This record gives sequence, C-alpha cells and structure tokens, in this order.
Amino acid sequence: MIEIPNACVARTKDSNIVFKENKARISFLNSNRKPYDRITVDGCVIREGNKCDFLLASCEFGDRYFVELKGENLEHAILQLESTFAKLLDNREGMMRKAFVVSSNSGMRISPHRQQLEKRFKKQGIDLHFFHSQTVYNLER
Repeated sequence: MIEIPNACVARTKDSNIVFKENKARISFLNSNRKPYDRITVDGCVIREGNKCDFLLASCEFGDRYFVELKGENLEHAILQLESTFAKLLDNREGMMRKAFVVSSNSGMRISPHRQQLEKRFKKQGIDLHFFHSQTVYNLER
C-alpha cells in the first residue's frame, strides 16, 4: 500500500461531502458530522497509470469509499478502480469498503455486465455501486 501525502487529504466534518467532475456528481450525507478524509487520488496520490478520482476515508472506522466519476466507458472505470485498490486498499478486518461509479451516461446503469462486476468486487470484499449523473449516498452505518 502506498502512503497518502498530506497535501492530497482534506479532513471534513461537513454534513454533505460532494465529489463532482463534469456532469457526474455524488454527495455523501454525513448527518452526524463525523470526521472523514477527502482524498484526491487522480493527479495527487497517484499521478500516473490508472486510478480512480477520489477516496473518502472514515477517520472513526477506517471505512473506504472509492469514487470514479465517469462519462461513458464502464470498462475503463472498473480498470481505474481495480488499479487503485491494488495500490491503496487496506485489508484490516471490520473495515467497510465500497466503490462507486457515477456516470453521466444513463446506459451504464443497465449494463449487462453490472451483476458480474458486482460479484467480482464482492469476492474482494468490496461493494460496487453504479449511479447515474447525480446521486446521494447516506454514510450512516
């Protein structure tokens, strides 16, 4: 696992933690205002090769939420997430790991590969979620 530079991390207790790029956006609801590290992966933690856009890390539980904001290319989004897991995934017990692909293309939601990908990620202990355009996810355990 590579070390995450402090310059790539912003600690937040915001009730609404937002990641956006172009027309894709995900908001994480943090109603209890627990501390999270908002980590810029693409261009900061990992500068070369395939990588997801962002990582949200719980300071309290160590949970990890990998975020890839995408236009249309599902296969490339999956490649970026898997490459990031290989470099940043911590295998501690009890840690929740989730991956989010948020696409500005509605066709990604009905991809015939979706269930296969979800099963493949589940074998690695990661819940994979697909969303279209703009979505909200509740962080409460």
